[in-house]
Amino acid sequence: MAAAKRPAYAVCPRIERNGTTTRTPKLFMSESAARRFLNSEVRFPLEPEVEATGSTVEEVRARRAERKARLKREREEVAKRIKSGELHPLAYPSYLQPILNRHQGWQDPVPVRRAVDYSGPKCDRTVRDFLPVDVSGAMPSLNLVPVQQGQYHLVDFVVVAGISFLYRSALPR
Repeated sequence: MAAAKRPAYAVCPRIERNGTTTRTPKLFMSESAARRFLNSEVRFPLEPEVEATGSTVEEVRARRAERKARLKREREEVAKRIKSGELHPLAYPSYLQPILNRHQGWQDPVPVRRAVDYSGPKCDRTVRDFLPVDVSGAMPSLNLVPVQQGQYHLVDFVVVAGISFLYRSALPR
């Protein structure tokens, strides 16, 4: 039985000054897929627009398609004006510039490495050896997430003294 492919790259959201973020990292199988995400236009969810306007989902989709076609026409017109010298490239209208994911706080791709795949020398010290109790404080509670019947995964993400840890292990029921 072949092992399932694991994500090889992650694109992480920017961490705010208070050390929090509202988004979770996005995982990708290759660096090129992660870069495609960063260079793609932001896709805003439909639900908030449906609620704010009182329109149906179909009406919102039609309005978005119309807006997208109009922006495409206007971008082509501006590109022709720039090529002809009628408009300076620095005078490109800001409302025509696409909103990309990389401009919305997503960082460059980073490789994902699992601790069990590490082939170097083993360390016989614990995290507490590196981070004394007075620096790290109390450890948070761990969350049990059901995965399959009779099996649970222990999943938690914690930042201790500026270092991020992701705990995940299988536990028998």
